[in-house]
Order: sequence, then C-alpha cells, then structure tokens
Amino acid sequence: EQGAEAIESALEKKVGIPADRAILASYYYKKEQYKKALRVIGLIGTSGNELSWQSLRLKILMANKMDEQAKQLANKMLLHDSTNELALDVIGKLP
Repeated sequence: EQGAEAIESALEKKVGIPADRAILASYYYKKEQYKKALRVIGLIGTSGNELSWQSLRLKILMANKMDEQAKQLANKMLLHDSTNELALDVIGKLP
C-alpha cells in the first residue's frame, strides 16, 4: 500500500516515469481495481513494441470490457509476434 501511495504521489507531482505507471497499473490490476489501473496506465503500451507493457494494457482493457480497443491492441501485438498467446486468446474471445 505504501509503495502504491508513493508512486501515486510521484505521478501527481509529474516526477514519475513510465515504469512507475506500469508498476502501479499492475498493482491495481492485481487488486481488481480495473478503472484505477486504466487511469494510471495512461498511454503506456499504445506505442512502440514493448510487449510486456502492451500485455498489461491489453489485460486492463479486457477487464474494463473495452473490447474494440483490446482487439486493436491485440492485432498490433500480433504484427510483431504472431505467436503471442495473450493476443491470440483475446482475438479468439472477441467477435
């Protein structure tokens, strides 16, 4: 809890780094606080090819039932790794 509060404080003061956001988003995701996880992750995982951040974002999008955005991200992930199990699973679950 204290670690999460410290990261929240750093982000509020604009001194947090993307890794801080990812750690905090993961923390909230694991606690099933999906809306908080989405708020904290911001744009992490939307650009670039960092699969671990994209995977986290994809899980958060699915938890928040943001199917269209999840599908778009899963397809993007598959362009870089056609065997990514999480992305394949998401594509298989969505219409």
